[in-house]
Amino acid sequence: MTMPNHAIFRNERQLQVFAEELKQLFVHIRPRIGELARLFAESASRSPESNRSLEGLDYEAFIAGAEQYLCELYGNFPAMKWRPMLQMHCHMMFKNGVPMSAGMNDRAEVNQMVNAMVFEACGDDRDSLLKLTRTVTKIAIVEAEQHAICYAEETARQVAKEREDQTSAFDKSIRQLADDAVAESLICQNDARQTMDVAEGVLGKTFEVAAASEQSAIAMREAAQTAAGLIRAIETARSEVQSAALIANQAAEKTEEAVTGSKALSENAKSVESILGLIRDIAGQTNL
Repeated sequence: MTMPNHAIFRNERQLQVFAEELKQLFVHIRPRIGELARLFAESASRSPESNRSLEGLDYEAFIAGAEQYLCELYGNFPAMKWRPMLQMHCHMMFKNGVPMSAGMNDRAEVNQMVNAMVFEACGDDRDSLLKLTRTVTKIAIVEAEQHAICYAEETARQVAKEREDQTSAFDKSIRQLADDAVAESLICQNDARQTMDVAEGVLGKTFEVAAASEQSAIAMREAAQTAAGLIRAIETARSEVQSAALIANQAAEKTEEAVTGSKALSENAKSVESILGLIRDIAGQTNL
């Protein structure tokens, strides 16, 4: 037999004594165990909170299960067959959001009815009454302890599940971020390759422009040299033109003097012609 440590059971001997006390109590309540089971089911169905633990369950089957649980708890406590039943009930309560206090209140009504049966059975036997009611109190403490253990275990499982879900979600988020980072890296690599291709194209064009610029520079140097020669030729021609202009001016001056002299000679010729004419006239008159 395995039983969690409790102040009530400091050793195996005390546990055996308690089991015997429960059997004595069971003698008095066994004939009415069905009433206790139905009271437990009715108490749970009346409670707005505990009623949630009955959702989806057959009501009569629940009563039968409660009766079996009470028989194992009171009549065969050391076998511990009642504990898995209690754990299953606590699991259903926890799953449906029923607080532990609600379940304990339902069991409290059953314990009140058990005490009433004890009072009825013991009558004036005060020693038996005190002994049996003390046993009812002890089993109530044991059940409360087991409810607390079950709820603690359910809570721990829920927390572990939530942590696992959070870890899974975190891992999924990290994997998604990693996948996104890889995708972005591939895009960046592709963009980099395209940029390199463009840069190589631009570099090639730059080389072509540089070569063309070099050729243009050579042509410009040649043109500059040619232009310099033309400038010198023009300067020489301009000097010759200026010399010719000077000669022309001088010739023009001489021409003007010749024209003036020619005009004078023409006037003189006219005078000589006039004189000759006069002489011819005189000669004709004189028959010279």
